[in-house]
Amino acid sequence: MLRTLFLSLGLLILLGSCTKETEDVYYTLKIFPESGGSVSNTGYPSIPGATVTLTGKAGTSVTIQAFAEEGYQFDGWSDGKRTNPYTLVLDRNINLEAYFLSN
Repeated sequence: MLRTLFLSLGLLILLGSCTKETEDVYYTLKIFPESGGSVSNTGYPSIPGATVTLTGKAGTSVTIQAFAEEGYQFDGWSDGKRTNPYTLVLDRNINLEAYFLSN
C-alpha cells in the first residue's frame, strides 16, 4: 500500500512538473495607402486605395511595397521609414500608412 502511494505521488509530481506547450502568437499588419497609390505584399499593385491586411506568426518577416499612381510619387511610411520595398518583422499588431505626393 505504501509502495502504491509513493508511486502515485511520484507520478503526480512528474505530471505536474511537465511544461505545457506554448501556443503560437499571431499578429496583424494592416497597410493603408493614401490617395495617389496602392500597397501590396505580393510585389504587384493592389486596387488603388485598398487596405491590405496580413496575419502572421510572431517573428515572421514580411515585405511590403507601395506603388505610386501616374502623377504621384511614394513619400514614405507612417512609421518614418522611406524604404520601398520595406521588410519588417511581425512583433506586434502594426498599422502602416503609405504616403504619396503629387508631382
